[in-house]
Parts: sequence; C-alpha cells; structure tokens
Amino acid sequence: MTQIASPTRTYDDFTGSRLDPARWFHLEYPPGPDGTSWRCEEPNARTNVGDGTLDISIERFERAHDQVQIMDNPKHLLLSTESFPVPADGSVTISLEIAATSINATPRDYRDGFASFNVLDMASGWVFDLCATSDQVIAIHERLPLPGVDRTFTHVIEAPLAGLEIAPGLSHAYEVTLDAGRRVAEWRVDGRLMFDVADAEIPGQVSVGLGLITLHPIADGRSRSLRGQGISASFGPIQVRTSS
Repeated sequence: MTQIASPTRTYDDFTGSRLDPARWFHLEYPPGPDGTSWRCEEPNARTNVGDGTLDISIERFERAHDQVQIMDNPKHLLLSTESFPVPADGSVTISLEIAATSINATPRDYRDGFASFNVLDMASGWVFDLCATSDQVIAIHERLPLPGVDRTFTHVIEAPLAGLEIAPGLSHAYEVTLDAGRRVAEWRVDGRLMFDVADAEIPGQVSVGLGLITLHPIADGRSRSLRGQGISASFGPIQVRTSS
C-alpha cells in the first residue's frame, strides 16, 4: 500500500529569544528511597536561542549519579512536551541539524560526552538516537531499564564508510524514521543511511529529546563520567513528517 505523506510540520524553529517552556522540559526522575528526585540539568549550562538554533554549552560536566546508570548518563536533557503518534500502518520521520564541539574530551571516545537527538518513548523504554561529537557521528538503539521491561540493551553504531566529513562545529542533517507498517527503524545523516533495524518493535508514539550525554559505566558504586570534560552543541529546527 502506498503511504500518503502529510505536510512537514515544524515543532520548534528556535526563532524566539528563549527556550519555550510550553514545548520543552528537563527530564526529571521521580523521588527514590531517599525522597529526592533527579533532574537532568547541568547547573552551569549556557543556553541561547535564536536565528533558528538552540545553543547549549557546558564547559565541564558536574552532574553524576553513583547508583543508577540511566540517571548518570544524561547530564542535560530536554524533552518535548508533545508526543508524536506513529500511525499503525505508516511512519513518522523527525529531523533537525546538529553541530557539536567536544571540550577537553578524549579523542574518538564518545563516552566522554555527545550531543544527542533522541526519538524515544519513556513508557516502553525504546530509544532511537543520533549523536555527535567533534570527531564522531553515531547511532544508538536502546531499550531502557524501566519497570515492566524484560530485556534491556544499548547498541552504539558507527558507519565508517558513509563518507561524512566530521569536524568540530560542523553541522549535519539528522533524521530518524520509524515505520510501524513495515516494522523498520532507520537512522540517516545528510540523507545517508547510517543504520536500520528490520522487524523492529515500534512504539505507538514518541517524544523528542535534545541532550548532552555521557556513557561511562558506573563501577564500584561510583560514577566514572566526570573527567573535566564538556561539550558545546547547536540544535537546528525540528521537523516532523507523518505518512499513513
């Protein structure tokens, strides 16, 4: 059956003077046994909005969690207030541009920190990310360890023969397509297929995340994610296209 695409919609064009609280909020985990919640927001993050971009810069990561990995990883993570439905017999494609510059990070070690474009469903735990550092572009396919989720994983994928020019501050176009009708997930950068999953489990709706994230495993009851490093990133207008 031929899919019919709806007009492309811009969720946020970042042309205002500040981040729109009606569109974005910081991920916050509910209170744990000690009664405190965990907010994914770096205290010294510098944020600027305008001319079609959201710029976030963190000279040195400060937030770390010593017990829970999914709280330690996202140093600064914004989520869309709106969820975007995935038609049961169709697809949704979400896209934007990202430029990233790593600060005092280990070369070619994305675990020190990357700018992330997240397409995710926090109810089912499914995550479909595209991420950038000064010298790497990666795709992430993940199932978060949430209540009711039996099998969890984090897969990080590079496409070394994709022919992308990668340099600090160089912008690329990132695009994630979730096709429930074909049961396929696709990750593209500059129109080039970076990764795809056939027979994928596609959630019925997804949110968008914009983050600055580390990925070092907790060891011996201590976070290993703070190494004096940071990252600066620019996120371009977010567009959504649905086909059914």
